[in-house]
Amino acid sequence: MNRQNRLTATVCYADTLKSVTVPHGATLERAILASGILGYCPDIDLAKNKVGVYARIQPLHILVEQGDRIEIYRPVNPEAAQAARQRRKKESK
Repeated sequence: MNRQNRLTATVCYADTLKSVTVPHGATLERAILASGILGYCPDIDLAKNKVGVYARIQPLHILVEQGDRIEIYRPVNPEAAQAARQRRKKESK
């Protein structure tokens, strides 16, 4: 397969970034798997973690476009979210 039939994207999770080259027509899921990021971050579960492109949540079957930043989101810790809400409420007074 020549370079004209391939796309380059970046797969991101927390502070881990992996560049990946995939064929045209590749899905987000295929790009994530091809990046090898699952081997570096074993806590990722694509059945549970949400995935997006440039901060917009997308399903895994969406096709990758040249230069996409594919983001795997960590689950929100409810206690941390509650603490942040309380801090904002306290600061606004």
